[in-house]
Amino acid sequence: MEKPIFRSFSDTDLLALYQTEGRRDAVEELWSRYRHLIYGEAYFLLKNETDAEDALQFVAQQLLESKSEVLFPKSWLFTIVKNFCLKKIKERNNSIFVDIENDNVIKNEIEFVQNEGFTTLIDNETAEALQQAMERLSAEQRVCLNLFYWENLSFKQIAQKTNYDLNLVRSYLQNGKRNLRNLLSSLQ
Repeated sequence: MEKPIFRSFSDTDLLALYQTEGRRDAVEELWSRYRHLIYGEAYFLLKNETDAEDALQFVAQQLLESKSEVLFPKSWLFTIVKNFCLKKIKERNNSIFVDIENDNVIKNEIEFVQNEGFTTLIDNETAEALQQAMERLSAEQRVCLNLFYWENLSFKQIAQKTNYDLNLVRSYLQNGKRNLRNLLSSLQ
């Protein structure tokens, strides 16, 4: 049987072919398209070759174990690597360091903030400004923002947990983000 030319196949078709027919050559073609980009993203975020290789292996494993339909495989793969890297960064920043020379235990005091498509590490001064700004928001906005960003709940989950109407949740989040941005810019 002649091997099909996968170059003309879409990413979605390649993944579907692997999932439905077990065609390993199809998933290998998909992986070859993005492997180097995924590694580059992981290395950029983690700044460490070993951790970037771990991220690459994790993404490959997720790809091989995927069972559900994925409409945008490229975005899906990059979401997996980003989440893996962010988790790794968060683990690093919550770790405790031991200063052997001075026999001290030092906790890393950098906090981790994630916000719709970008992630940043903030120092204690910025974290304090953020806390002050959050306290100046309405209770509803503060609750919705905390549930959305720090507990990673969806709009629907927030509505269920708070008994707010879904449209109110959206409004509180939108207005809360705007007010928070304004408050932070006035504090700096």
